[in-house]
Amino acid sequence: MKKFSGREAILWALILVAAGGFLYVSFKGKEDWTGRVAPPLALPTPSGEVVDISQDVGNVVVVNIYATWCGPCKEEIQEFSRFWTEVQASGDKVKLYGVVFESGAPEQAEATSRRLGINYPILMGSDPVANRYKLDVYPTTLIIDPDGHIARRVEGGVDHDALVRMVEAARQPH
Repeated sequence: MKKFSGREAILWALILVAAGGFLYVSFKGKEDWTGRVAPPLALPTPSGEVVDISQDVGNVVVVNIYATWCGPCKEEIQEFSRFWTEVQASGDKVKLYGVVFESGAPEQAEATSRRLGINYPILMGSDPVANRYKLDVYPTTLIIDPDGHIARRVEGGVDHDALVRMVEAARQPH
């Protein structure tokens, strides 16, 4: 068996500590949210009116958390806008909210969001919400079932067809 010098031992110890830290960061916050009661979410629109999603019990609620500068967020906005147009045309009882973070003052965030194609209600994100929902990835999408439980949480982009499937699955009784 090879003996390590003091310097090599320190180097290996640092590598192991770094690898452990990387694994911890990779898996923290990755717990399963399925079935949990959705934490409170009452946020202002860019004009200041507060929207409380607990008032939407009985409907499937989609919450898309994004930033206007985020590449994957920009890509999925078209998918969510298409979905919202279809929901509105069909009279379906689905609610969709975009929650914008780190995108400037409310007026600026709204204007940029609309230029990107958002045609659904926009709410202004806040640090307490980010902490409550353990948000550290843009985009993050939450699908909340009609009983107020999280049916699905997706970190990363969502396309139209996946969104439709997740909403349909959220309608099914547990």
